[in-house]
Amino acid sequence: MGRSNGLIGSVLLSLTIAACFVAVMSKTECLAEADGSADDAAAQAEQEQVQKLIQKLKGSNARIRRAAAEALVKIGRPAVDPLTEARKDADGVAREAIDFVLKKIGKLIAWPPPQPRCTLQDDPTQEYFAYVPKDFDPKRTYWIFVSAHGLGGNGSGALGFAGFAHEAKCIVVAPSFKQEHQFPSRGTGKILLNIIDEISKACKVRRKVFVTGMSAGGQFAHRFALENPELVVGCAAHSPGSWDSPNKKAENVPFLVTCGEADTTRIGIAKRFVEQAKAKGYRYVKSAWFPNVGHAFCGEAVALTKEHYRTAITGLTPDERKQAQADLDKAGKLIDEDSYGPAFKVLKKVAAFPQKSVYTERASKGFERIERIGSQKIAEIEKLSVEDFREALARLDRLRQQFEATPVADAIAQARRKIMKRPDVVAEQQKEKDAQRAKKLYEAAEKLLAQERYPAALDKLRVAAELAHTAYGAKAATKIKEIEADPTAARTKASKECRRLLMMARNYLANELPELARPNLERIIKNYPDSEEAKIAREMLKEENSKK
Repeated sequence: MGRSNGLIGSVLLSLTIAACFVAVMSKTECLAEADGSADDAAAQAEQEQVQKLIQKLKGSNARIRRAAAEALVKIGRPAVDPLTEARKDADGVAREAIDFVLKKIGKLIAWPPPQPRCTLQDDPTQEYFAYVPKDFDPKRTYWIFVSAHGLGGNGSGALGFAGFAHEAKCIVVAPSFKQEHQFPSRGTGKILLNIIDEISKACKVRRKVFVTGMSAGGQFAHRFALENPELVVGCAAHSPGSWDSPNKKAENVPFLVTCGEADTTRIGIAKRFVEQAKAKGYRYVKSAWFPNVGHAFCGEAVALTKEHYRTAITGLTPDERKQAQADLDKAGKLIDEDSYGPAFKVLKKVAAFPQKSVYTERASKGFERIERIGSQKIAEIEKLSVEDFREALARLDRLRQQFEATPVADAIAQARRKIMKRPDVVAEQQKEKDAQRAKKLYEAAEKLLAQERYPAALDKLRVAAELAHTAYGAKAATKIKEIEADPTAARTKASKECRRLLMMARNYLANELPELARPNLERIIKNYPDSEEAKIAREMLKEENSKK
């Protein structure tokens, strides 16, 4: 029966925690964003410092070179890649100096460690355990998960979190404190900072760490977080024997506090710390009290700690993380299906999360993948345009539809404009326009000829014939010669022209505009003297002259 009650209590506990969690997460966004930007700023500042030191290392002053070398050795792993790149164009003296620094860093760094048990370089008597992911990548930036043992224990196994390194893709660090370590300010905090500093020289790590501990380790963890909030992304303290009062400067550190209800000497003070933290405005305080559990680090506490870690480093609720992963999977599938625009839209949802995390990093990689694929396709089409620009333009139009609403669409438009501005393409495009215009004019002339409207047809044909470099321009020139050589056509043309001019002259006279009518009548007499219309024109002129 006791076991059944414990199970029911655990279920209710989980539901209560989830409800509390949703209530507090709305307060995390601005702080989460600040954590991510701080990491970026620190990394950028460090790289700028490395570049300045490398320039000094290349200088001619031996004293300055020596100081720069010492500083680069202290920086460690983050200086390796820039030094290796600088070595490519370094002269003899500078290359020797760079080789010296790289060799020194290499001696200091043995990462990942061949076995979890490690000792501090500066203090070989100080032992710690470091657990890394099985697929450790030196180019990747990792979170450090610190696990502090209880009184009389050591770091071996990291309170059962050794496997969490691979599960969460983080570095689990568990110091073996040689003395009582409940109070970091009395020396053990410095030991942890030295360990973190040594690891940061060996690989890329985040600026902040997550700290957890059981019993005396819980005392250490919560005090380290209270004393160094700028270095802590989250804290989980389990069953400490004493607590420091919450201070104002640590109000933004996410805290998880747990204790067994049967741990009668500690449950009260744990609850009091939670009450004090909430009263002082702490924004992230979660607690869990385990029925029928004494002074022990139970499975529920382990699970909650893992969950709290993921929440602290991402700023996301479990449901949000699940949705983020589903969106990343969906975006990956869309990219595989060449649906880059929809994929980009899905990735933007993930990238909009306030704090940089594994999800936003994967979204960034998704963006990079889309951009890389787009660049490759554009390069292939630009190469094709040399041989067949029409096909290249058609492919670019189809590609733009695939990459709609992505930055690649702008690059596609730019590539299209570049092709269209090429002299050979401009000339060919003009030829096509001329050919279309000549064809349109010729077809219009054909319709006019069918109506025996020869003058209007000839006008169209003459314009088309000016485009002699086109097929229809040549046909128009031939057609003009045929019409002019055909007597019937010529007579029909003359008759229609005369009637047109005579009609215009009559209209002018009817409107008492003889000065406008006269040129039309004279043109009929001059161009078509033997026609019937010419006789009429002479009579009309004679009549007009008599009126003067």
